[in-house]
Amino acid sequence: MKQPRTVPISLGKVLNAFIASALVCCSAGAETTDNEAQPAGGNSASARADLIINLVKKDQLAEAGKLLSEDKERFPNDTNIMTAGAFLSYSKSMRMTDPAKRDLYLSAAVTLCQRVIEKGPSNLIANKTLGLAELAMGDSEEALTPLRRCAELDKTPENLLNLVVAMRMEHPGSDEEVASLIKQALIGDSQYMPARIEQAEFLLDQNKLKDARLALQQIPEGNRNARWLLVQGDLCSKEHDESSALAAWVAAIQLDPYFSEGYQHIANYYASHGKTQMAEGELHRGLEVNPFNKSLRYQLSQLSRAIGHPQ
Repeated sequence: MKQPRTVPISLGKVLNAFIASALVCCSAGAETTDNEAQPAGGNSASARADLIINLVKKDQLAEAGKLLSEDKERFPNDTNIMTAGAFLSYSKSMRMTDPAKRDLYLSAAVTLCQRVIEKGPSNLIANKTLGLAELAMGDSEEALTPLRRCAELDKTPENLLNLVVAMRMEHPGSDEEVASLIKQALIGDSQYMPARIEQAEFLLDQNKLKDARLALQQIPEGNRNARWLLVQGDLCSKEHDESSALAAWVAAIQLDPYFSEGYQHIANYYASHGKTQMAEGELHRGLEVNPFNKSLRYQLSQLSRAIGHPQ
C-alpha cells in the first residue's frame, strides 16, 4: 500500500489551528481505539461530524472550523471527525487564492482521508474527498481508486462523473465504460450539466463533430464553465479553427486559473507549432498557481527532455 503523503511540520504556521490540530491527530500514534467512548445522541462524534459537514455544504466554513476545533480534543483519532476535517480542508482549498496555501490544504485533506480509509475503506465522504483532492493536485492515477469506490457505493450522477473525469485524465479518449458511466449519470438526471459536457466530449472523441457542437450549444450559458470552454476549444481544433481553439483554452484558464488542463492544451498547441519556449512558459504559468500539480510537472519534464533542456 502506498504510504500516506507527509505534510511539512511548518504547516501549522500557514494553516489555521483546526487543520494543524487535525493533522497532529491524523499522524500521531493512536493511543485509543477509533470512535470509542462517544457520548450518545447529538453530542456523539458522528453527529458532530455530520453537523460540521452540513455547515461546510452550506458554505459556513468559519462556523464549521470552530466546531472542529472544539471536537478535536473530545474525540482524538476519531475517523468521523477526521473525515469532517478533511472535507473542510478540501473545501477551504477551493477558495484559496494563494497557491501555496491551497496545496497545503489539499495535502492536509489527502493525509486525513488516507488515515480514515485505512480504518474503513467504505467511507463515502473520505473516498470522494480524497479523489477530488488528488484530481486537484493533478494525480488522476491516485484519484481513480477512491472515485471508483464512490461510484460503486453511491451511483449518483456526481459520483459517476467524477470517475469519468479521472478516467479520461488518466487514459485520454473514450471507451465503453466511459460511455456507460455518462449514460447512467444522464439517466439519473438528464439536466446534470457536467454529464452533458462529458457527453459532448465523448461525441468529439468519436469524431461526431456536428453532434458534439449541438450538445455544447444546448448547455445554458450559465453552466458554461472552464471544462465547457476546454471541450469547445477541442472542437474548434478538430474543425481546424486553431485561433478559436486557442481563444477558448485561454478563456478557460481566465475563468478558472487552477484549471490545469487548460494550460496543458495551450502548451500542446504551441509545441505542435514548434514554439517550444512558449509551450514551456505556459506550463510554468500553470505551475505558478498549481506548484505541486503532477500532470503539469510530468508534461514539462517530457517537453524538456524532448528539446534537450535540463530538468
